[in-house]
Amino acid sequence: GGAASALASAANDQYGSAYNAGVNISKGLARGIGDAVGYITSAARQAVRDGINAAKSEAGIASPSKVARFEIGQMWGKGLALGILDSSREIEEAVKDTMSPMTETFNSDGGLVNALNQLSGGNLLNAVKEGMESANLGIYLDGREVGRTVRDMRGGSVAWA
Repeated sequence: GGAASALASAANDQYGSAYNAGVNISKGLARGIGDAVGYITSAARQAVRDGINAAKSEAGIASPSKVARFEIGQMWGKGLALGILDSSREIEEAVKDTMSPMTETFNSDGGLVNALNQLSGGNLLNAVKEGMESANLGIYLDGREVGRTVRDMRGGSVAWA
């Protein structure tokens, strides 16, 4: 029994020493990490900055962005212009539908033109009729003219200026 008892006692002593060593290592490791937080956050911030700069460089971003300007903006504008051209028949029909009631009002017996012509002593009728023979319609996007359509109201087709 004496040897077994000595062995158990030695094992208990080793357990206590290993436990204390583990606690001290953990405390030291935690304190070391805490003291190094500034280094860790600084490295993380620098990694993000480097990533942003790499992305901007790859995308050709200066001020203004070359990618946004040349690869997106110009292509978007060209696509918009082609879309307008592709829909010129619909635009023509919309202009015709809009102008038709006005033309009828101006040209009908007892219409506005005749009333104004009578008030002006007969000089207004020819000027208004000449003005109504063609329509010149600007197409605007954000206040900028992006196209113009001209319609000969005597039966001609739409022309783009």
